[in-house]
Amino acid sequence: ITVVSGGLLTMSWPAAWTGLHLQVQTNTLAQGLGTNWVNIAGSDAVNGYTNTIDKANGSVFYRLAP
Repeated sequence: ITVVSGGLLTMSWPAAWTGLHLQVQTNTLAQGLGTNWVNIAGSDAVNGYTNTIDKANGSVFYRLAP
């Protein structure tokens, strides 16, 4: 589930998926999706994540990965 409210992006996923890493990459609008994924520290121990939306970022992508 993904919710945007008050400048925050909140994501959650089933508790059974705890153990997966939430990964992120931030790129320019011209670049789009790339291969520069970074693990969000501690995300494998939870089943949700909240982040402030930074309008200066061109494009931000998230994924769950083993």
